[in-house]
Amino acid sequence: MERITSIQLTLALVFLVLQLSVSAGIDPHPSIRTDAAALVMFKKMIQNDTNRVLSSSWLPSKNNNPCTWYGVTCSLGRVTQLDLSNCNLVGAISFDPLASLDMLSVLKLSSNLLTLNSTSLLQLPFGLKQLELSLAGL
Repeated sequence: MERITSIQLTLALVFLVLQLSVSAGIDPHPSIRTDAAALVMFKKMIQNDTNRVLSSSWLPSKNNNPCTWYGVTCSLGRVTQLDLSNCNLVGAISFDPLASLDMLSVLKLSSNLLTLNSTSLLQLPFGLKQLELSLAGL
């Protein structure tokens, strides 16, 4: 009897956490839609896109599938790589928006003019295996 009670309590707790996250507007199931939202938040930090790589292809109003956006690689319908090397991007960035990209394994931002608060490195996705920031102006 005690085992049934603990299972019921665990299920109730899981249900409560899911309900709270949904009511708070947090998607409990990361998807290509949440990946797109994270990339758009990151794009907003770019102050100058001289090569127009983001402004010409990262247009969620016209194409909400980030797998077709410049520099984005997907696998199984999720963003796994972001390569914006040599794009001449200028901006003060934070990695906070990218933290929700739980499938991101490669991030390349080399040869851009970016400024970054070093504590932002703590916000990188847990599964990130390759980070390239050489000549990024950091």
